Amino acid sequence: QELSKEALGPDGLRRAGELLGGVSGFALSSGRADELRADIHERWTTLSKEAAERGNELIKLKEAEQAAQRRREEREQKLEAVRSALANYRNALNAADYQGASKIALETRAAHADVEDPGLAAQVEDLKIYARLTSEPEADVLVAGKVVGHTPHALPITPGTPVTARLRRVGFRRVEFSLDATGYAEKSAKLTPGPAWELELSAAPLPIVSNGDSVLIALGDSSLRCVDAASGAVRWEAEVPGEGTLTGTTLVGEIAVAARGKVATGFNLVSGEREWSRALELEGPATAPGQAEVLNQEVILIAGGKTALVLDAATGATLLTVSDLPGAAAGAPTGGEGFGFVPLGDRVVGFPLAGGGKRRSPFNKLPQRWEAKVVACGPILFGKTAEAVLVPVAKNTELRLLGCRTGVVTPIAPGLGPLVGFTTDRGTIYCLGSNGQLSSFRGDGLEILAGKPVVTAASGGPVFVDQDVVLVDEAGQLSSFSRTARRRDAPPVGLGGPVTQELSCAGRSIVAVVGKKVLLVELVAKD
Repeated sequence: QELSKEALGPDGLRRAGELLGGVSGFALSSGRADELRADIHERWTTLSKEAAERGNELIKLKEAEQAAQRRREEREQKLEAVRSALANYRNALNAADYQGASKIALETRAAHADVEDPGLAAQVEDLKIYARLTSEPEADVLVAGKVVGHTPHALPITPGTPVTARLRRVGFRRVEFSLDATGYAEKSAKLTPGPAWELELSAAPLPIVSNGDSVLIALGDSSLRCVDAASGAVRWEAEVPGEGTLTGTTLVGEIAVAARGKVATGFNLVSGEREWSRALELEGPATAPGQAEVLNQEVILIAGGKTALVLDAATGATLLTVSDLPGAAAGAPTGGEGFGFVPLGDRVVGFPLAGGGKRRSPFNKLPQRWEAKVVACGPILFGKTAEAVLVPVAKNTELRLLGCRTGVVTPIAPGLGPLVGFTTDRGTIYCLGSNGQLSSFRGDGLEILAGKPVVTAASGGPVFVDQDVVLVDEAGQLSSFSRTARRRDAPPVGLGGPVTQELSCAGRSIVAVVGKKVLLVELVAKD
């Protein structure tokens, strides 16, 4: 009866053993007794085996529980080690111990990359090493074109991810650091006045064009490149289709337009992809393109032989063809106030840019056209605030102002010798002579500022940046002056030599060309 009970525990097994032992000692002679002894032996064997198996299972369960407990303790120890390392990392940062923090970051990432806790794993993954950057004088720290701090600065870096950091201070040459992201680093630089960046070319470029964010550089061999004004990095390069050499470029919105032979091409300013390319109906090679705005539409002006064309800047479609000019185009056209202006060999002509859609009109049939017997000896300039076209004459020693709508001529004789350059601002015309004198005139030719010496000799300028008149002397020193020719406090910036073409503006920066070099100088902002 005892043996028939199921699921005997340890006490039951002991009791069964006692009963079986007692029974096995009986001396029974009947067949039933033999069967009973055999049955008892079999049951005893089975019970013993089951007891052993259950004992083994209990041992295994206990061992498994002990192993699980050890793993829990080990995991908790690891998590505690990670928490401790993270705390030490934060303490090092709070104490500005960036070298110590960098060491902890590397050791923690290496030792605990497989930490099981998701929250701690994310914190370990986010640990940074540092590069301490210093400079004299202080400067902005830029990474990927964005200002991330100001020297002295501890720059956080993801281990194993190299970083390029730039130091920028207006009026000084930029400094670049390449950080390999293998451990703590210290970098220091002594900044020197000069261009923010410079780009060496294979040949002297055609006149530079800029819109503030981009600088367009063209070489006569047909190559065109767009440079980021902020960094000096080349965004894209392209070959301009056509025959012969490039004659020039212009920027209209997001389209860069280049002319080569009898072909004009528009490039996307961001990507460098061709937006359009057009064969031009001209008798001779195209001049450098100019630009204007007609009825809120941006257009391109281009001439060749005795024909001038007005093109849609977005598509390159011909909007207007002006044929049978009184002479062959001798320079790049320009436009403003609804008129286009083209210098010929012995005169300058003006014609209205009215009308949309392609049409052809002989020059002598256009209404309101005018021509002025003025021989341009250099590029002409449309002065929006002066409502006139400025034309250098007399071996570049004098100017003629041509009324935009009438062509009426107003002479200006600054008496400065050969003019380095001229510009307009707020209805006033400014002239800079090679003798280093600056003068200004009203739109009617009346002198405002008599020739005033500002430098010993000039090589470039003037251009306006906000309230500053910027120019370059013969030694290649770029300086800023007030409208009344008073020198600004900012120290001159050396360009390495006299400029070899007109200065151009890129926001609050100046783009200059010295031989085969293109340079950008940042100007100090006024309060």
